[in-house]
Amino acid sequence: MSGIASFIMGAIHCALGYVHIGTPLAAIDLIHGPGYEASDSIDSKMVAHLVSVVGAFHIFTGVLFIMLSVQDNVSIRKCIHGIHGCVLVPIMVWNLVKAPPTGTALPNYTTAMPMPLIYFWIVLDLFALIFGGKSSPKTKTN
Repeated sequence: MSGIASFIMGAIHCALGYVHIGTPLAAIDLIHGPGYEASDSIDSKMVAHLVSVVGAFHIFTGVLFIMLSVQDNVSIRKCIHGIHGCVLVPIMVWNLVKAPPTGTALPNYTTAMPMPLIYFWIVLDLFALIFGGKSSPKTKTN
């Protein structure tokens, strides 16, 4: 069951990475909404670079989760989901509170993207941890 959660998590991260790397300034425009042009208000080359770095991180994370979805070691899969849910997700939420991209911090930001996506990631991480099964201990053979 945790393999399904890992694959879904990986697909979402890869799609986000594609959007961030493929059109970094358009990704910023999507966050701010209609009428906003990232290249008009800030150093667009630096923003494009930083958004692309975020995209590269998403692709790395996505490939990691997809690889986890096809391997047999449930313990490693649950460990990575635990790290994602207990380290990465809180850092993302903290970043949205301290430096929100739209200038509106939580709690007004709780229903706007990317918060619903983060909620979904929390559900996937919990699903993988709770219903992931148990890893059978490997015995050494000489």
